[in-house]
Amino acid sequence: MFADDIKLYSSSKNYRDLERDLRAIYDWTHDWLLPLNLDKCIVLHLGNNNPKHVHFVDNLRLSCTDSHVDLGVLSSPICHGLSTSSELRAKQIQCSFF
Repeated sequence: MFADDIKLYSSSKNYRDLERDLRAIYDWTHDWLLPLNLDKCIVLHLGNNNPKHVHFVDNLRLSCTDSHVDLGVLSSPICHGLSTSSELRAKQIQCSFF
């Protein structure tokens, strides 16, 4: 059993705040014997001024991305926020006919 579907958001200018929160979640999951599947953990960078810091958990570098689909919702700055994957498919289909 794994701890999954945890979302952590930070708008802090200090990346160390996010590091502290990541460590707290990691410690909690370790204490409760619900390990994080670190291979599936990602850092989603949003915003034009995002410095895109690299984050580590238990000395493992988390992969970084600019877009991600979770539960059918695409998070991406290219899409100007959040869009459902069905809306994006509809737009792709519509564009393919023109």
